[in-house]
Amino acid sequence: MYQGAPLPPSQVSSVDERDLRIFKIDFAVAPEATRLEVLPGDHVLMIGRSHPLMTDTESRMRVRLCVRMLGGHAYLMRPIFSGASWSPEFIDENTQTVVATWAVNPAEGDCSPRRPRAPPAVVAAAPLSADTPSPGTMPVAPPEPATAPPVAPAAPPPTEANPTAEANPTAPVTPVPAAPAPPPAPVRAAVDSEAPRHPRRSSEEEAIVNQPGTGIGFGFGFAGGGDKIATVMFQDGSSDDLSAGEGIILDISAMATPFWASESLGFGLGGEFALKYQSVGGNGGHITFTRFPFIAFAQMLARTGPRGSFLLRGGLEWDLGANVSGDGIASGLSADLSSNLGFVADVGLWYQSGNRGGLNATLRLTRLSYSAGGGNIDATSGAIMMGWVFDPR
Repeated sequence: MYQGAPLPPSQVSSVDERDLRIFKIDFAVAPEATRLEVLPGDHVLMIGRSHPLMTDTESRMRVRLCVRMLGGHAYLMRPIFSGASWSPEFIDENTQTVVATWAVNPAEGDCSPRRPRAPPAVVAAAPLSADTPSPGTMPVAPPEPATAPPVAPAAPPPTEANPTAEANPTAPVTPVPAAPAPPPAPVRAAVDSEAPRHPRRSSEEEAIVNQPGTGIGFGFGFAGGGDKIATVMFQDGSSDDLSAGEGIILDISAMATPFWASESLGFGLGGEFALKYQSVGGNGGHITFTRFPFIAFAQMLARTGPRGSFLLRGGLEWDLGANVSGDGIASGLSADLSSNLGFVADVGLWYQSGNRGGLNATLRLTRLSYSAGGGNIDATSGAIMMGWVFDPR
């Protein structure tokens, strides 16, 4: 954003905007764009949030600050969140360092340094003595011995204060008392009346920039419940049952949470593909139940602090390749089950460990059934899930 012909990249500074927008640069309206080019130097910026779901109050919030940009450098501007408040941060992408910003000079309206106010000088009054004239009178020197007749001074022009000046030119002029000198002004300490624009954030708050709920995840869990579909009998008379909802779960997921109704409440979508496996039996043989659940879900995150969030998910589940098979003495067992569309819900916590990822732990309820031999098998289950999400932003 400058006048004249386009300059080479080495002679301009570029700014990429992430969830923020520059509304004015040096009091000129900035174009609405995700990348701006300006001339190097100190600039006054007016910055605000840029989000489709912001409230009217949030959309009117503006921050004015000064920043120094270097030629040939690219800068990233992004918000730093502290609860429901935010402040802008500039990253020099050439050096991967945070760029210092400072407040606009309130007197000049630009980025010039503030001129400190000098306190008034203090003059100490000398003590009075017998030879010192009292305040308010003009000192009169003693007359010297006369060696010649005194010459009368020229008469001043008549004025309202001395109307007899012309009538009596030889009249002595009475000294006029001088007005008393004002007392010296008291010395006061200079006070900066401008409050800090933003309180300094803790290192924990400065470390978190990205909102939670976005990334690629990996997780595992343990589930139990559902109808009994097979039983293994042991020689000692004991038995082990295989249920339709139980098993060990290994999953991979992908999710995004781009919609934030406020700084603390976000909504997103995601998907999960998993392996669910369970086996019962002993040395003589095993019966295993394998299936591949696919889940499409919507999620909500409510931030409880700089790192923590409450997590709620709900979605649909469809199990692929559901198969019951046996080996050993149960090698003749093999049955394919057909999954019906089910419902899944997760409730738990999200911990944002940093800008590159977070951990989550949830309790899962799955409502699902399989079709086999003209009947339905209830596979409703509960599970404990743990996961880690990598954020590529």
